[in-house]
Amino acid sequence: MCRHDPPCPPAHAPDRDAAAVTARRDAQGWALLCNGIVRFDVMSISGTSRCL
Repeated sequence: MCRHDPPCPPAHAPDRDAAAVTARRDAQGWALLCNGIVRFDVMSISGTSRCL
């Protein structure tokens, strides 16, 4: 799936958040990583730093 060199960590790896961003919507608070993970920016969604 990943064509980066070195390859991005897979979705099940502990460092999965280190994968390259392939698409992002800052106004909506999310980013799609190369490994298929959708990362949400909690500050954009809730306005606080608490977990949802």
